[in-house]
Amino acid sequence: MAILSRVFLAVVLLSAPALAQSNPQSESEKIAETRKAAEQGDAQAQFKLAFAYKYGQGVQQDFGEAIKWYLRAAEQGYAAAQRALGWAYESGQQGVSQDYTEAAKWFRMAAEQGDASAQESLASLYQEGKGVQQDDAEAVKWLSKAAEQGEVRAQISLADAYYLGKGVSQNYTEAAKWFRKGIMYMTSP
Repeated sequence: MAILSRVFLAVVLLSAPALAQSNPQSESEKIAETRKAAEQGDAQAQFKLAFAYKYGQGVQQDFGEAIKWYLRAAEQGYAAAQRALGWAYESGQQGVSQDYTEAAKWFRMAAEQGDASAQESLASLYQEGKGVQQDDAEAVKWLSKAAEQGEVRAQISLADAYYLGKGVSQNYTEAAKWFRKGIMYMTSP
């Protein structure tokens, strides 16, 4: 059995250089391809390029460039870019000033396309009255949509809303149901 283990280890070690060379495209070539597609109007490529600039992956980190490319993708209706802009404006990071109204605008666009994270973020703005008129019922509407899609933060927040009767009639059974769903997800392997 020990010989078999050594043979397996030798095969793995000897094949490692071949595996490393199986994708000869460099990171700079990938970025160049992504940039070309982004400049040609590909929203997904614009989002990927924005992400690269945000985190400095394959390019020098540049929040201004990240926002520029997120904006181009978002204006084409790319929900993930709309959500990313919402987060940027909500936090006031990545080279933009904190602006809850602008955050709500972008979250709503993504939320209306079914983006669960954006739905939860928009609900949070409604709960807190940031960038929108405080409205617990509207918050519950968006929390429900996100919770149904499995968004854990929304499930826990929806449980809390039912427990406290905020934006919805107090209902301990519904509160327990949503709390259980959220906790089950958080504790699953």
